[in-house]
Amino acid sequence: MTTTKKTATPFARFDVLGLENRINRLRKELDSRIKETRTVAKKRTLELGDRVIKLERTTAESAFKLVDRVHDRVAKGIVTQVEKVSWLPTEAKAIVVDWTHLTISGRKGLQNAVYRTLDHMADLLSRIKAEDAKPVVKKAAKAPKKKPAGKAVAAA
Repeated sequence: MTTTKKTATPFARFDVLGLENRINRLRKELDSRIKETRTVAKKRTLELGDRVIKLERTTAESAFKLVDRVHDRVAKGIVTQVEKVSWLPTEAKAIVVDWTHLTISGRKGLQNAVYRTLDHMADLLSRIKAEDAKPVVKKAAKAPKKKPAGKAVAAA
């Protein structure tokens, strides 16, 4: 039984080193492409967020205009009918009018809350965009530690 000793030839070693270099280059390229993809995806996400906020604002404005018209008609109708009714005491009429005005002010409060929320969302996206636009400052590498001066070796 003979055993053969496997030895790495210089040619085989060169191939391994070349393969290792290729792998490292591919890894670096892949890392940079992943970073670029993240940047593009974040930018597109922020743009989409802006579009969604604008869409929600226009939708809310349209919906509130419609609700305002309907609510104002109903409120005027209720107040008109309550004033026409002779059997209802004036205090009860005042209660109905007060509640009608309360629903109007509540509706306006809701509108303001929705608009403020959309404004806050837009501000958040603007801040994120501004932070992304700032150049990234890399920290300086630490200087190597100096050897103590007291332990110098004398040349013979």
